[in-house]
Amino acid sequence: MRAYVILAHKNLDQLPRLIRRLDTEESSFFLHIDKKTDTTAYEQELSEVSQMPNVVFVKRYHCPWATFGIIRAQRAAMEAALRVSPRFTHLTLLTGQDYPIRPADEINLFFDTHRGASFIGYLPGNTKRQRKKQQRARYKNWYLYLAGRHWRVPSKLLSKVGVERRIPAGFRTIKGRACFTLSRECTEYALRFLEENPRYIKFFRHTKHPDEYFWPTILLNSPLRETVVNIHLRYEPFEEGSGRGRVLRKDDLGELKRASSEHFFAKKFDRTVDSDILDLIDEQILAITNR
Repeated sequence: MRAYVILAHKNLDQLPRLIRRLDTEESSFFLHIDKKTDTTAYEQELSEVSQMPNVVFVKRYHCPWATFGIIRAQRAAMEAALRVSPRFTHLTLLTGQDYPIRPADEINLFFDTHRGASFIGYLPGNTKRQRKKQQRARYKNWYLYLAGRHWRVPSKLLSKVGVERRIPAGFRTIKGRACFTLSRECTEYALRFLEENPRYIKFFRHTKHPDEYFWPTILLNSPLRETVVNIHLRYEPFEEGSGRGRVLRKDDLGELKRASSEHFFAKKFDRTVDSDILDLIDEQILAITNR
């Protein structure tokens, strides 16, 4: 069994197609739609998705970029997956702008042959320089998201009043990719850890980009760390100089074909920018003719 958590905030008309491409007898889907997203224009698509027997809608949270709302949404979907599909072997986190670049049967076969393994692309932070850069940029400062923007209290100012932000439990911080695949064992462990360590949650509420640290730090400091493979299963090119994901277009088809030899999913796609690329992936990579 496979569980897919999908966090969506725009282009909701892409959701039925994404789910159909991954839908097999072994798949279940846990869909989170940003609380601030106006769904009025997507009633038909959401109705279609809601009628699928293996799709579950989870409680909606407000998920601005780089905020703790993303963690709330992920946690809610992971908890739902364990309640509804407790036999799943792997849980994969995606966004509504992802799309597979390998057939679902091949993805299932891969997970069948890697039972017990989790896949998180991460930076180990083995050197002092790496650790300092990660700490300064993300969590040594104190952040608050309010009125549509991030407010920051610098670590130097905090130190003047005797405050130093340190991750609870004495963990070594690990920066990872925001999307990943977890084994059921890792999913259970991470959620149990949160129940037992509320201070960990409180700390990350005031961290920028918490989704890059929250789950990797738990699991790579856990007894299950040897089961975590440092591989990112999603191909996600970035715009040069911006740090934001690049929208993939039909001119990128060759690039995606090459990426499919190492990755299962790609991001990001936007039908309002290029409406042809998903058709080309279906025809030339997934070998699907009936869309």
